[in-house]
Amino acid sequence: MAIDDKFDQISQQYPEESPNRVLDLTLKALSLIPGVGVPITLADAIRSHFSSQKALERLKVFSEAVIEEVRKHDRELSEIKAKIGTADFAQVFLASANIVVFTPNVTRIRQFGWILGYEATSEDEEGWDEAASLVDDLSRLTEKDLDALRIMIRFQGEHVRDVPTPQEHDALENAFKNVIRAAVDSGMSNYEFYGRALRLSGFGLARPITGKLTLWAPQDMVFGPTPRGKRLVEIISQV
Repeated sequence: MAIDDKFDQISQQYPEESPNRVLDLTLKALSLIPGVGVPITLADAIRSHFSSQKALERLKVFSEAVIEEVRKHDRELSEIKAKIGTADFAQVFLASANIVVFTPNVTRIRQFGWILGYEATSEDEEGWDEAASLVDDLSRLTEKDLDALRIMIRFQGEHVRDVPTPQEHDALENAFKNVIRAAVDSGMSNYEFYGRALRLSGFGLARPITGKLTLWAPQDMVFGPTPRGKRLVEIISQV
């Protein structure tokens, strides 16, 4: 069976009527608000968002992105087939599809697909659970959060290791001055960046760094990306 057929088969298993049930419940719930009802503009937006056609369009973009990422890598077709032919992959695909059908941002949908395609061709030992977790985390991050992570990767990425040496730790800390400067130049205040870095830390994509008292003022904070954050940026930063 061709890769395209395999993804089409999984896509077709998604219950097409599910978004409509959610649509009915959403409109009914809004209609119960006293004195408000459901404005026509809002109702139209909700119907469009939850329509079966929209869901299928988004699933198509998602499936195509998975295949696109798979085809980028020069791997044995038999190995890829074996990896996507498992029950684990099917479960991750369906869990991601539940996120995809309610995601209006096409770029973000493609990024979800790239994550699954990357795992299908990767020799990393993270597995499908990690791919599913990255999709879920990405669905909850804003573009500003990702901008903050990209800035960290740009200046600190080369020093990111699973087990950093003291020298690499120092390099991460020293490079953070460039990170803050670039964040401010992009329009973020120091404290906005700190807030986003703390949020990224909650997803395991960045981490606080203990800074030297001789380099930083008491109100300063220091952060660095994690290997997980670096991997996510590498996957989704495609042209």
